[in-house]
Amino acid sequence: MLTLPGGPVLSKLDPDAVGILFRNLIENALKHGAQDGLVGAVLKEDGSLCVDNDGPVLPVETMERLMQRFERGDAKIGACGLGLSIIKVIAERTGMTLKVISPRPIRHEGVEVQVKLPLS
Repeated sequence: MLTLPGGPVLSKLDPDAVGILFRNLIENALKHGAQDGLVGAVLKEDGSLCVDNDGPVLPVETMERLMQRFERGDAKIGACGLGLSIIKVIAERTGMTLKVISPRPIRHEGVEVQVKLPLS
């Protein structure tokens, strides 16, 4: 499910960097979420971009480990462990804040990744 604001969200970020970041967020949510679960993507007027899934809850130490290059979770899927590390590097180099939350506060399950785009 995709939710967009009523108007434009203007940022000075390189559109290619934002595209790579967003693609990695969506791919991770799809690969690591529940097989028949939902993936949500929300862009808010304040530049908050949130992508979440109905996957398993991740312990804090696992979330921190998964932000490192070539680290993978326990799932046996065709992944090389770069998705979250790419997201982290793009966020750091462009002045975005990055937060990984598990479980999601309202549903008490899954994972939500939040990035805050710097607005122009």
